[in-house]
Amino acid sequence: MGGLFLMEEKKTWVKNPGSGIGWLKALLVSYLISVLLLLFLSFLLWKFSWKESWVQAGIVVIYLASSFCGGRMTGNMAEKRRFLWGICFGIVYFAVLIIASAVFLPGGSVSIRF
Repeated sequence: MGGLFLMEEKKTWVKNPGSGIGWLKALLVSYLISVLLLLFLSFLLWKFSWKESWVQAGIVVIYLASSFCGGRMTGNMAEKRRFLWGICFGIVYFAVLIIASAVFLPGGSVSIRF
């Protein structure tokens, strides 16, 4: 009953996870997800007058979800060490967020509270 299993090569839009185009696409998708979900959250805040603590929790969840999606895309581009590439993407994602916040905030200061 033995048989020969043929394996197809996995087709991805970029084979090399280190390529700049693949990273830019993943970053663009992640930030697009962030913007859309933040707009939806602001609509919910406007419509239902939620507490500030709920909104802050929603913002954190949105950033984590969009970072996860981008990390997943980057990991899928890699053939080996997918988890590592996903973590690297998450670090880059939050670094870009912090740098953009520092540039666009009045006074140029970033306050990170835990």
